[in-house]
Amino acid sequence: MDNPASALQVREKLLGFEATRSADMPRRPFFAAVLAVSLAGSALAVGPDFSDLNGNPLYERARTLIKAGEYRSAIPLLAAIKSEFKTSADIPNWLGFCHRKLKDYPTAKAFYDEALTLNPTHLGANEYLGEWYVETGDLAKAKEQLAYLKGLCGSCEEAQDLAEAIEKAEKPR
Repeated sequence: MDNPASALQVREKLLGFEATRSADMPRRPFFAAVLAVSLAGSALAVGPDFSDLNGNPLYERARTLIKAGEYRSAIPLLAAIKSEFKTSADIPNWLGFCHRKLKDYPTAKAFYDEALTLNPTHLGANEYLGEWYVETGDLAKAKEQLAYLKGLCGSCEEAQDLAEAIEKAEKPR
């Protein structure tokens, strides 16, 4: 198959279509453009959120309440801005955190799952999901989560915090 024309014919037969191109319409730029448009559409659907929540007064107030341990008061603020920042993994992550701290484990898990669907590499959501596993008694899953987190960031603060939570849970009381 040294002949480029016959290689093209074999590819066309395998793909099930006949490529028609003229000299003025090269194929590579066309396929590159199709691929770029496809990837751009995917990136808009799922992936990291590049909108800036910092400076949003409701978000800032919610974070202040969370730091103060006022989880129940932070939830409505986060819920109020959730629709505005639909692609942000931060908001469902913090909603999961608040619900976990309030011992509402099913709701917390749903929010962590949402955050990780939006951004599977979100360090906070991965850490907090691991802590959710610790608190719900599934140390094997917590350790799997820790391994995944270490794969993402090595010995970052989130991985260290989760490792400490697991270690603490393993100690006899």
